[in-house]
Amino acid sequence: MAKKIAICDDERFWRDKLTKILKSVGGDYEIDVFADDMAFLQSETIFDIVFLDIEMPGFGGVGGDIAGIDAGRAFRARSEESLIIFVSTHDELAIDTFGCRPFDFVKKNEIDIKFKKALAAERK
Repeated sequence: MAKKIAICDDERFWRDKLTKILKSVGGDYEIDVFADDMAFLQSETIFDIVFLDIEMPGFGGVGGDIAGIDAGRAFRARSEESLIIFVSTHDELAIDTFGCRPFDFVKKNEIDIKFKKALAAERK
């Protein structure tokens, strides 16, 4: 059965890059891509893995700038089993994600290496 994966990032470049990396590592994935936290949270899908940007305009562009953490909390309340992997250029925000019980944190400038490692660890 295909793993359901969500990618949520307000920047097209990173959405495309994450999608490309996922496709390059192979595997049976269904990938849904979201440009903002509201679209992500409105989906009724319970994803197996969520790649979530931390810094993006919240609530469809009208909230705070760390909407990814808020979206992570809201999604975690719906699914205890899903793996949440935060992605960000701001490693100083990593500690703020702990309340969401993330599986991993990947810095965007290291995404090519760390992203594949996170996926490999998830497969174990």
